[in-house]
Amino acid sequence: MSTSVEVILLLLATGAATVNSGIGWINRPIFVFGLGITCIVFTYIHLVVVGAVGGWIISRKQQPPSI
Repeated sequence: MSTSVEVILLLLATGAATVNSGIGWINRPIFVFGLGITCIVFTYIHLVVVGAVGGWIISRKQQPPSI
């Protein structure tokens, strides 16, 4: 997803948690916002790591075997 879509959905979820303040720690807006930011950051970290590993694997397969 685009970063702007992720941020908009995060703000909507945080707003919903603010309006619907239920019982429990998981319904607190700060928890929802923190979890959302954490998920977004780890998504991009995962993208970079998998891209690096995948690029390394592809570059290793394209090299001719050394004798």
